[in-house]
Amino acid sequence: MRLIRSSILLIPFVMTACTSSSGLVGSWHGDGTMAEQPFTFGAVSFADDGTFTAEARYGQVVRVQSGHWHLDGYTLDLVEDQRTYTIHIMGDTVTFTDPTSGNSMLLTRVH
Repeated sequence: MRLIRSSILLIPFVMTACTSSSGLVGSWHGDGTMAEQPFTFGAVSFADDGTFTAEARYGQVVRVQSGHWHLDGYTLDLVEDQRTYTIHIMGDTVTFTDPTSGNSMLLTRVH
């Protein structure tokens, strides 16, 4: 009986841990190799509360942006900027692809 009671108490914790995070949560850094594109992330951090902060490069201009993000499958929406990307996470890299232009950005996870 004691073992069953312990298992039942752990189930909500495990379910919460699995559903409250995403492989995208964390900090990512661009290597600058895609500088010819009109827009790139120099660095971006995604928090598990649905907020983000990014260093965005528009040509030679660097801006800091923040707002809210939403991930639905492989579709990432940056809410306030009304930007949508298709993402592909592979290990410690993530590729953001603008579905309109086809431009992609590769970022590496910061440990």
